[in-house]
Amino acid sequence: MIRKLKNSIILFPFLVCIYPVLALIAHNAAEMDLGEGLRAILGSLALTLLVYIVLLALTRNPIKTALITTLILVLFFSYGHVNFLSRTWIIFGFSIGRHRTLIPLYILSFALVVWLILKTKRDLSPLARFLNAFGIILLIFPIYQLVTYQVNAFYAENEQSEAVASNALVSLPENQPAPDVYYILVDGYPRSDFINRYFASDNTEFLENLEARGFYIAKCSQDLFR
Repeated sequence: MIRKLKNSIILFPFLVCIYPVLALIAHNAAEMDLGEGLRAILGSLALTLLVYIVLLALTRNPIKTALITTLILVLFFSYGHVNFLSRTWIIFGFSIGRHRTLIPLYILSFALVVWLILKTKRDLSPLARFLNAFGIILLIFPIYQLVTYQVNAFYAENEQSEAVASNALVSLPENQPAPDVYYILVDGYPRSDFINRYFASDNTEFLENLEARGFYIAKCSQDLFR
């Protein structure tokens, strides 16, 4: 009974559909909200389940259906990467990376593999178990990356809160008002030497007037996001 239950468990199509989305979330953990990532994962799972149910109604074989579903997912998620990497590949005078060449290759590959899956008489249970284990191992890497980021972000936020709290206790002389503080970030305004070199313009007077009013001007500012 236990052996039959193990043979009937099919997880790998759903693990495969989660991996690309989860890897993208882990890679962009600092730029996106986890709630949005969760919705993307649920959407991917829902579409995969729909494809699986439709194919199961046609094949009447859960493992073969799972293999075909996984093949669809692999081809779908890999197409953009293969297209990008193969743009410079020339075989017999044809550019493999062009859509008019790559799409027919994908269709032929899909048709061939589906035909082999449907025609085989072998027991596919060992392959299903291997793919289940492989899918679980595959998810470990983005999960570890995501958890590591969240833990580091938690500790960094706590340290920042403590630093802000310790610096918040500023004492002023009695009956003296607090000074006005201005922190100006001019979007798209390069530093003085860049303007002088590439635009043949001298903004020294402007900067000196700002400094005369107590502003701090960074002399060698760098764009960290470039």
